[in-house]
Amino acid sequence: NYQYYGARGITVCDSWRNNRENFCEWLEKEGFREGLQVDRIDNDRGYSPDNCRLLPNSFNNINKKGYNTLGVCGVYFKEDCGIRPYLATVRLYNKAYDIGRYSKFEDAKMVREYVATNLCSKVSELCKKDALTPVDELKPKFVLILESLVSEAKLLTN
Repeated sequence: NYQYYGARGITVCDSWRNNRENFCEWLEKEGFREGLQVDRIDNDRGYSPDNCRLLPNSFNNINKKGYNTLGVCGVYFKEDCGIRPYLATVRLYNKAYDIGRYSKFEDAKMVREYVATNLCSKVSELCKKDALTPVDELKPKFVLILESLVSEAKLLTN
């Protein structure tokens, strides 16, 4: 997948690339276990301790670049929605959570990014804090975090 990584300048830091033990120590410190994977916080930067965290596998699509017609993951244009044609959503565990409908693309993008960024950060922190708990047992907490963030996001543009 060079076109998606190397061609964009996405690299692995020297510390991890040249010394596998450094990477394994980072994984252990972060609480790596079955059901988690390495996620880049900023998708335009490489793999390094300051740009990576551990997230459940099902969160991989939340923090990705957009591949829809608007170029923003989770923001859609719905012609039939009158004055609020921009829909912001987050999908988790095969369920779409509507963040809201907006008249401006910028508002929909902003609330979607707010929810996605904070969700990934809070879930990563929870996984690290509860490192002895199997990831599957944390799913109800992940959903509660998402629902709370969706409620907060709706207040951002009111």
